Amino acid sequence: GGSGIGNYDGTISTLTNSGTIRSQSSNAIYNNTGAEITTLNNAVGGVIGSTWSDGIFNAGLIGAVSNSGDIHGTTGISNGGTIGAGTTATTYTGTIGTLTNSGTIRGTRSSGNVAGINNAINSSIGTLNNSGTISSDIAAIVNTGTITTINNSSSGTLDGAVGIVNIGTITTLTNDGRISASGTPPVMFSAGIFNGGLITTLTNNQSGVISDGQVGIANLMGGSITTLINKGIVRGSDIGIYN
Repeated sequence: GGSGIGNYDGTISTLTNSGTIRSQSSNAIYNNTGAEITTLNNAVGGVIGSTWSDGIFNAGLIGAVSNSGDIHGTTGISNGGTIGAGTTATTYTGTIGTLTNSGTIRGTRSSGNVAGINNAINSSIGTLNNSGTISSDIAAIVNTGTITTINNSSSGTLDGAVGIVNIGTITTLTNDGRISASGTPPVMFSAGIFNGGLITTLTNNQSGVISDGQVGIANLMGGSITTLINKGIVRGSDIGIYN
């Protein structure tokens, strides 16, 4: 079977779901290169899900994603990435202006480079606001592209074997909630935040907790954090901050 919704070369001004959009073998929602969705709203009670692929795969432009329901798949939301393998592999880049989550976004596969949200190489997310739960057995958020702003509010949870894996660029990361590590890590060890790219400003506010892994914050593999401000809790079973 194909995607639940496939937008291959058109424009959808507003897509609102309060029911179920599902695919067994492909992406529940696929937005192709050159295609555009201005606003994608998954309301309370809405389910966007795939059994063997991504909940949402974006290779084009999505102006705003708002989720108050459940989005799940091998990766919950893939913004860009590779489809296929070997000589048939095709790499896509995506753009999402604003991604706001007050519901659940989850990756359901336990192996491979999967995440609640994956922002691929050369892809971009303007602002990611989370007051719900973003999770995966691997990582809540994997970024190898560019994310301008991540705000995890006091009710927000980012949970995976690594909470956030950044090999790309994050300009501003602000945490007022919980970024936690649980499960088997995809990197050397479990960590709340694993940075091998650039984070310009990382602020953990008074209510913020970055914990539960072997390391709270790991800045390795040539990673750079320009400014780190901690007013909350950063802890690991081995070390709080590993630089």
